[in-house]
Amino acid sequence: KESGEIDAYRNIVGPGFFETMGIPVLAGRSIADRDMSGDSKVAVVNKEFARQYLNGDSPLGRHFGFGSGDHAQPADIEIVGMVGDTKFNDLRREIPPTIFVPVDSSRIGPINFELRTAGDPMALIPSVRRVAAGMDKNLALYQVKSQLQQTEESLFHERLFARLTSLFGLLAGILAAVGVYGVMAFAVSKRTREIGIRMALGATRKGIAGMVLSETLVVTAVAVVIGIAGALAASRLISSLLYGLRPTDPVTLAAAAFLMIAAVVLAGIIPARRASSVEPMKALRCE
Repeated sequence: KESGEIDAYRNIVGPGFFETMGIPVLAGRSIADRDMSGDSKVAVVNKEFARQYLNGDSPLGRHFGFGSGDHAQPADIEIVGMVGDTKFNDLRREIPPTIFVPVDSSRIGPINFELRTAGDPMALIPSVRRVAAGMDKNLALYQVKSQLQQTEESLFHERLFARLTSLFGLLAGILAAVGVYGVMAFAVSKRTREIGIRMALGATRKGIAGMVLSETLVVTAVAVVIGIAGALAASRLISSLLYGLRPTDPVTLAAAAFLMIAAVVLAGIIPARRASSVEPMKALRCE
């Protein structure tokens, strides 16, 4: 498209930005030193920009301008390169069409500098401060941190939510296991006479234990089906609280169901063993 308005994220960068950040240059070239003058009219776009606005065609040699309506500027900015897609401000959002323009060497105001290191980046902070002080003692450096720290800070709420939900999930699993144990233990105590009759008629201890466990599994299977159906029904709400995980992820649902069944089986073993240890004569004299 040679005309028409576009909605793209603009990032002002300098020479070596893509190499430092590990962003691959897919076509053309990156921002160079000669582009640092205020008169430079070049830009680099990401792959999503070409896909969304150029139908996947090569953006090299295309021209555009900023603004719209009465504030529209001449379409004299030439696209000289295309790079891979990356996220910048928000990891939750989809990758937006992005335009990279060279920073003006006369620019005044806060600027972000990125350093690529071979070792621990935090160990180089004192050296970076000394170099900055040597260039200009009035140059203030703030928010000096690694990319890993920035990523962890941006995901703070997601990590906190994950820890809290894991804790509540563990407590819910424990309560479910304790509840199953109590229900099955009570059911076994109420069926002592029935169990005695079964054993007097030839039922084995293994068979009695299997009967109790099978009943436990049936109840658990029904509960798991209801739980999965409820999770799928609430998938739209759950998806807004998750990052990097789909609410309908089959592996996650299968793992949750397996853990729940395992916890319930463990909780049902004691009532099952108690039922299988009932002496037939004592059970017949019960009640």
